[in-house]
Amino acid sequence: MNFIDYVTALRIEKAKELLSDSDMKVNEIAEQVGLQPSYFIRLFKRFEQITPGQYREKVMK
Repeated sequence: MNFIDYVTALRIEKAKELLSDSDMKVNEIAEQVGLQPSYFIRLFKRFEQITPGQYREKVMK
């Protein structure tokens, strides 16, 4: 795994924590992990195969 992939994986893991443990908006979470909101959503979907909103709904059930 190269450095960029490692940092991206850390950002996605932190975002998953925030999605499940807070009521922050997706845009706020994107900024919190250091990404632009539109890019964050695309990147999250590439890693998790679902959008951040869908992930939050799934873990909140």
